[in-house]
Amino acid sequence: MKAFTIKVGDKFLDYRLGHKINIASFGKELKGKGYGIEKLQMEGRHVIGTLGRSNKKFFVKLATSEGMSWLTQNEFEWNNQFNKQNSRKNSNFWVPINYDSGYFQKYLFYAIYDFVEGEKITEYGSSNQILLKETIEEIINFSELIQNLDIKNLAPNELSHGLSHWEWFVEKARLWLSDIPKDVVQQYQIRELLKVVENGARELEKRPRHGDLTPWHIFKLTNNKLYLFDAEHASSESVEYYDIAYYIQRVFSILENDKVANEILEKLEDRGYDMKKVKTILASRAIGGFLDRSLRKKPDYKRDQEFKKLILNL
Repeated sequence: MKAFTIKVGDKFLDYRLGHKINIASFGKELKGKGYGIEKLQMEGRHVIGTLGRSNKKFFVKLATSEGMSWLTQNEFEWNNQFNKQNSRKNSNFWVPINYDSGYFQKYLFYAIYDFVEGEKITEYGSSNQILLKETIEEIINFSELIQNLDIKNLAPNELSHGLSHWEWFVEKARLWLSDIPKDVVQQYQIRELLKVVENGARELEKRPRHGDLTPWHIFKLTNNKLYLFDAEHASSESVEYYDIAYYIQRVFSILENDKVANEILEKLEDRGYDMKKVKTILASRAIGGFLDRSLRKKPDYKRDQEFKKLILNL
């Protein structure tokens, strides 16, 4: 699928699917570097787990395909740049600290990060959403911090080369649309959303992004800091408001929490956000939402259609 393809050099890599990995062999390699293995398991497109060394606990993440390997390296670099610019001592917003990295079987990148204790704002699809409402202001502040960082040379997809930030933003929306079944595009008139994207994209300023700001990628730590992980799609060449718009779409369409999604929108307006620009980003994310839904075995587009109506009425 075009939407899940990245170009690296002369290779076109699909990052959507992972592959089975010999976990025992990977564990043996880590032991050879002096790590004790507490737990290793497959989760999605990665092998993840916890390690120990010198009385410290660590988190390990191994990509299971060449495409994911490239994106995991991108995450590692994002963490590095973020932490150089955002001192943990003086900030309520944290991302993983990089401790080690390497390659398994020569081309599968793995990263070793600090281990933290806390509670996710909510799990994917969970009905336990108490922290979701409590952290609204903090999430907006986190997204603002991210887009004001001086992130450089972080564009994981070489298909974007030669395009401006807003041109690539439009192209991604077109790629998402092209992979949605044509009957779904027609039935739900998804091209209306693309028109919003095309009409408004030129006005968007270039800003860095985390790329996957969701409640299930954020821990509320025991010290009350917010800890954001999974920056595989981080970029220095994105558009303003991307992360908070992504968060709103996930809250509305996946967690089915209209109230919190609308409250975030109200707070953005209160802060003086350009709501026309917010609408442009949300329209793009809505197309991505329809695509995500289409990949399920029995897709029900009710929430995506409701989100589309919300956007068009902004």
